[in-house]
Amino acid sequence: MSEIRLAAAAALALLAACGQRPAPAAASGSDSAAAAAAPVPAADTVAPVEQLRFSSIIAGFELEVPQSWGRRYTVSERSEPTDYPRATHVVEFMYPPDEGGVPPTLLAIAVYRAADWNAARGSSAGEVVAQKDGRVYVAVPAARDAPFAKGSPDAERFEAARVTADQVKRAISLR
Repeated sequence: MSEIRLAAAAALALLAACGQRPAPAAASGSDSAAAAAAPVPAADTVAPVEQLRFSSIIAGFELEVPQSWGRRYTVSERSEPTDYPRATHVVEFMYPPDEGGVPPTLLAIAVYRAADWNAARGSSAGEVVAQKDGRVYVAVPAARDAPFAKGSPDAERFEAARVTADQVKRAISLR
């Protein structure tokens, strides 16, 4: 009898660790029919996907993180970045590869004063995705060539995580 209780306790602990509720244990007599009829969540039930939001205090925007990124990205925020002349801030979203090395940029959002963007526009890459209070937000999606071996898991995940300027326009909100 104690072996049955030990096995039942182990099964309950395993189910609790997985976040699922077990069906009520069968009892003696008429309660066993009620226990058998109790609803049990389906094993293939998928939890709703949580919409992640990134908020940049220094650059003054929020971005709905693309579902394709999941939680697999890192962020770098810089003021007066030298690699984006005339920009006041840049926020780079990078893909951390399994292969190691420097994480490549999936998306950069550079912030310019309107006058500085007008002066830098011809020499700067990217597309305007938002404007507010004299600030211009420019999205610079990932370079065309993935920095990974063709067909590698990192190359496939990186390609799936690419975003367009149009997607950024729909995902960005300014403060």
